Amino acid sequence: MRATKSSFAAMKKRLAGISNAGAASAGRPFFDVSVELTVPRVTMSPTLDDIQAAINATAKKVDMADMHYA
Repeated sequence: MRATKSSFAAMKKRLAGISNAGAASAGRPFFDVSVELTVPRVTMSPTLDDIQAAINATAKKVDMADMHYA
């Protein structure tokens, strides 16, 4: 359980860009997102839905690994 909490905390830090020294040294990001601002339209690649799906899938795999090794 401790390893799972640690994994989720590390994932949260990387996703949020949180670090002790500030956002500039947060490490490699999980996602490279391209945003195009063209009035009146904003496009983002990958989409927020795609990013959320990837985060959910990763969290499920961490949780499944914990159940497998528990």
